[in-house]
Amino acid sequence: MLCCAFENLYPGAPYSSSTRCTFYHISTIAPLSDADKLEALNMRILRFILGDYLSPYSSLLKKVDSTSLANKRIQNFLTLLYKSLFFPHFPAYMKKMFSLQSSCYDLRGNNILSLCKPRTTSFGLSSFSYFAAKQWNALPDCIRTSDFTEFKRNIQGMNFI
Repeated sequence: MLCCAFENLYPGAPYSSSTRCTFYHISTIAPLSDADKLEALNMRILRFILGDYLSPYSSLLKKVDSTSLANKRIQNFLTLLYKSLFFPHFPAYMKKMFSLQSSCYDLRGNNILSLCKPRTTSFGLSSFSYFAAKQWNALPDCIRTSDFTEFKRNIQGMNFI
């Protein structure tokens, strides 16, 4: 009874409690080839929970105060990348994946990463090390040089897709 009353006050409650966390985790570890399938499944679940079968996916996400799984994936990648660059006790294997570009010139950007050369176009361009570095370099300089809490707040408000 209490659960039903809570769901009437906030119709997205079942989604935010368990499903969202599961989908965010799966979207981070699943291959990029399955991203569209996960987005479609997420949309069907939102339609069922909210009882809204006509609204577009973007408005369903706004109703439950969420973001798309692809956008959340990029946010998670950038958070991991930030930690690997600036946290001293982060695992060494992650730190070795990325290197800051060194230049003797005074260029416009700070903390620019050098992109690794992908060995194959089918897997290399979608690999974590290449994709995350490319997204990092696309961020504005003020976000790349901010502290961690400000960095997380800034990227949560961005739309990468």
